[in-house]
Order: sequence, then C-alpha cells, then structure tokens
Amino acid sequence: RRDGRRGAGNRTGGERRGPRVLVFVLLAVAGACALLWPYALHHVGALDGLMHASPAEDARASLPLKGTSSEAGVAIPHGLAEASPGRRDHGPPPAPAPARAQAGGVARAPPRVSLGGHAPSGGPGGASSSGRASHGGNSGHGGGGSGGASPTDRAAPRSGQDRAGRKGKLMCGGKATDSEVIYWREVPGDRDFESPITPHHDEHHLKYLTFQYDQGGWNNIRMGMEIVIVCGHAMGRTLVSPPQQKLYLLGKTHYDEKKKRQVRAPAFSFADFFDLDLLASHNGFHVTTMDDFLAREGTTGQLHGILPPNNSSDVWGPSLWSYLNEVADVKPTWSGKFLAMPRDSADLQKDPTAVVNEPHLAERLQKFGGRRTAVFYDKKMQDAKVVHFPAGGGHRLLQHWYAFTFFADPKVQSFYKRFVRDFMRYKDVIQCAGAELVRAIREDARILNSGSGNASVSATSDGDYYALHVRRGDFQFKQVKISATEIVKNLGVNAIIPRGAVVYISTDDPKGVCQNCVFQRKPCPQGAAARGIVGCIEDPSWDAFRELAGWKVRFLGDYLNRGVLKDVNPNYYGMIESIACSRAKAFAGTWWSTFTGYIHRLRGYHGLGEETYYHSPGRRDAARSEVSVGHGFSREWRAGWTDDGGELI
Repeated sequence: RRDGRRGAGNRTGGERRGPRVLVFVLLAVAGACALLWPYALHHVGALDGLMHASPAEDARASLPLKGTSSEAGVAIPHGLAEASPGRRDHGPPPAPAPARAQAGGVARAPPRVSLGGHAPSGGPGGASSSGRASHGGNSGHGGGGSGGASPTDRAAPRSGQDRAGRKGKLMCGGKATDSEVIYWREVPGDRDFESPITPHHDEHHLKYLTFQYDQGGWNNIRMGMEIVIVCGHAMGRTLVSPPQQKLYLLGKTHYDEKKKRQVRAPAFSFADFFDLDLLASHNGFHVTTMDDFLAREGTTGQLHGILPPNNSSDVWGPSLWSYLNEVADVKPTWSGKFLAMPRDSADLQKDPTAVVNEPHLAERLQKFGGRRTAVFYDKKMQDAKVVHFPAGGGHRLLQHWYAFTFFADPKVQSFYKRFVRDFMRYKDVIQCAGAELVRAIREDARILNSGSGNASVSATSDGDYYALHVRRGDFQFKQVKISATEIVKNLGVNAIIPRGAVVYISTDDPKGVCQNCVFQRKPCPQGAAARGIVGCIEDPSWDAFRELAGWKVRFLGDYLNRGVLKDVNPNYYGMIESIACSRAKAFAGTWWSTFTGYIHRLRGYHGLGEETYYHSPGRRDAARSEVSVGHGFSREWRAGWTDDGGELI
C-alpha cells in the first residue's frame, strides 16, 4: 500500500509481498467456503420452515432453543425448526450424524431432535395445494388438523412443486429408477426425529412392544402393523418383529430365490412385504427379531423369571403367543377406542385428563375422538417393560392408525403421517413390479385409443386408464357383491368413466362366475335362481362393462399371459394391483373392503384422492365427503394424507 512517506516506486519487501499474501488469503477463504458448503445445504430444509412461516409463526419461532439438536449433528425436521431469541440462524453447521451402533441386534439412535417453534401450513413438512379437498378440507377433523392454528396464523398454501423434501428413491434391478409410482419423499430432518415422549433414546433397548398378526386378510394385517409401528416409535420402544407364519390368503406356491426351489404354503412376516431395512434406517425407530428378543430377555429370565418353552429362542405359533401373553406387563384392550399421546415426557408426570382439558387440546381431542373413549398413555404404561398386542377380541386393532393415535402436539401428528408414508411402504421389488404393470396398462391405453376419435377419452397419448376393484368371493359383506350392470348404473354409466376408456379390473373373480359366493354355506344358485338372494348374482359376468358402458376392460391375467410380471412372486399380486389402481385417472372400489381403502390412501398420497369413488349401492361419493376422519375400517379418510387445511402432507 502507499502512504505519505513513500513514493510509488519505493515499496518495502513486505509491501511487495502484499498482493501475494492477499491472493493466499482469498484462496484460503474460498477453500473454507467449499468445505462448509455441504453443511450449509444440510440446513436448507430446516431454514425453509422459517422462510415460509407467517409473521405470527415467525414471532413464535423465536423461542429459546431446547434440546441439543445442533450439537447432536442431526437435521431438524422440516417445519419443526427453532431459532434462538432474536436470531434467524441455527448456529454453526452440525457435524455429520454419527453412525448408529448395534447392540445385540437393536438399532440405536443419536440424541433426539428438539421439538420447538411452530410449523408452517399443515405443520412440519409443509403442504401441497394439489391435494386440497374439494369438499371443505378436513373441516376441523383429523389427526394433526383439528383445533390447530387459526386461518390468520397459517402460511399460504404451498404449490405441488413446493412440497417438503424431494421425491423418494426407487431401485429396480440394482439401478435408480424414476417412476410415477413413487409417492414417498425424503424430508430434511425426518429421518432423525426422536419421539418427544421418550425420556431418552437409550431406553429403546430396555423396553419392547410385541404383537401378534391380525387373523384377517393382508390389509387387515397391514392396518394393525401400522398402529404398532407408530406406537413403537412414539413410545420409544423396540418393536419385536414376529417370526414368519402362514397368513390368510397369502399362500400361493412360488419359486423362492433364496432357497432356489418351489415353496408350497409359504410362511411370511411383514419383512417379506415391507422394507424393514428402510424402517430400521430411521434413527428414531428401533426394531429387533423375536429370536433376538427371546435370547436376550426370555432365556436369561429377565421377563419376570419366566422362561420360554424349552428355554429356546426359536419359538413360534400358539406356544409363542401364550408365552408373550404370560410375560407381558400390559396387554391393551383398545378395540373401539383411541389412544391419546401426551406432548412430551414431562406430561407423563401429570394427570392426563388435566393436560387434555386445556382449552385448545380439549377441542382437538373431542373432534378427533367423536363418541369414542380415549385411552391415555401414562407413566404406568411408559414404565412397563413389555407391551403386547394379542390378536382378536378387545385387543384387535382393526382401524387406521391416523384415526386411532392422537398426538397432543399437532406438529408431531403431522410428522407421523409422513413417517408412515415415507418409511412404511412396500419393498422395492413390489414397487418395481407395480411400475411394470402400470407401464403395460398405459401402453394398452395408447394403442387401443389411438385414432379412436372419441373426444371423451382424453389425453390418450399419456395412456390414461381407469380402474375398479370388485370384491366378491368369500367377502362377508354380501350386500356389496353385485353385478357388472349394477356397478355401471351406480357409477352413472359414463359419468365418471367415459365410453371407450381402458378400465383395469382388480378382482378375486376374474372369470366372472362369482367364485366362492355362498348362500347358507352352500355355493350360490346360478341364473334366475339367484335372483333376490343377497350375495348371489344372477348374471356375474363382466359383459355389461363392455356392452352397456362401452369400456375396454383388462384383468391381471391379460398381462401375465403376455409375460408381464415374469418371475414375480404371485403372493405379491394383490399389492401390485393396488399400485396399478393407485395411478388410474379415476378409481372406484368396494365399500367395506380394506383393499379398496388402501388404494384410496395411495391415491391420496399421489394427489388423486378426490378422484376416488365407490361402486357399491348408495356410496358412490362417500370417499369425497366433507368429513375427513372417522372410526372403523370400512374406508380410508382424507386425514391420512392431508393437513388441517386440506393440503397434501
């Protein structure tokens, strides 16, 4: 530099080195920025929650920072971010999350992410206007929505492109695949979220949740599993996965790749259908196997000194269920009721009725439960070592998790909706097979409708198709076993599905003969003799779909005969068909069917929930009603995939 004592040509050696020093400084700064850039990106999701907050929410977000989320090295779940008083930043960038250690087969988590601040519209994770309900949103009903922030407190609804997180991943044949069947998302911070009800994550390996599979069909089993998985995470318990067993209607002979042979009457566990590794990857969720649990706790006498049969960890069937019934500390009888969870571990020290009698909580609780009785999760249950859910009777959990489990904190309710959507999904092999079937149906639609000149069949270049689920067979609800003619009339002929459209039919009666339909424990009479008998069909054929409605119908067998789904386990077919139905332009299903219900939920995740109907008598528009949550299994509810403003989670 120059000063008043030296001329331009008279610089010292130090001054001549100045430019070079400056260059080195600039290079050092650039290098530091490059190193810190990934950590800055790590916080984008958390900061986004504040960036989208309304002024009222922004003020509330300036609460003192609780917990140690920044020191723990975990991202803050989207919309749950907290700020220090008077600040909009989150302190220094966190260190990468530590790898979880394994202790005897039980996954361990890093310290819990703090629950602070207030979520933007719809709670953590944001929302999507593409999922807005056309009949009044949630109307104040539903988990995570009832009694939340007033409209003036909510941020503006987000667009479909601005939903929280990014599109999830799907691996098909060892390669990353971008497919329309992907509905799950990767939301910043969600993977590290620890239940605020759990005193400390280390207690996961000390307390357990065991359960017996429901004795009904696959979707009944799935519903019960969703409840116990959410409860396991929320209660801070290690979920014990039951051993394989024979499941109702899932016993088709198939070639087993691992055993390299044909398997007859196979046994299954939920790990055969759901991505257990994905669940275990969640740092707030802990799972172990039944044999590990029995080896660690049973054979060592840690369960009230009662040893398992033959003091073995290899126990299954009735002997296993009897043993678990004997050693369990709590066996909830919650059928027909709903579970009310506290806000955090501090609430466990209080009278739960006093907590929920706070005005805003009492209103939410009443809207959520309706006439049902609330069961409060309390300290006694939290202190129990083993909570066991038997199957059947008053223990049966035949309802939807989001209508069963109430969380006092609406932000937590919103998190669990995403947790089920993003972490409890079918394995990639099933999703990939579903994508294959969707592609085949769309190709059919393109070919069959090309140059048809039918204006009512729109967007044929995109391969639009429609879908029905028609349940017959051994279905106990006989009044919904109806003919194709009745289905067409109940749907208003071509009011929903236009003439000339390709319609995929998912059914347990593909031949159209009402197979397994019975009357007084005998096969239904045929033809005119079946007239007037509920559950028996005079004309069970599918002819009316073609002749009366003018649809081009397709069944699973049509595609199997072409080599689609070659070498796929036939026990996956029902799940694959549900994926195909979830992508149809419009879908109509069978009332009371949990298979139809899950398709409705998948369509809700995709933003297609409002294009879902029932073909059963008097139920056509039930899926699109204003009421957004309710008790029971007969249908799914909008609250399963939307926030309190009617936006997609």
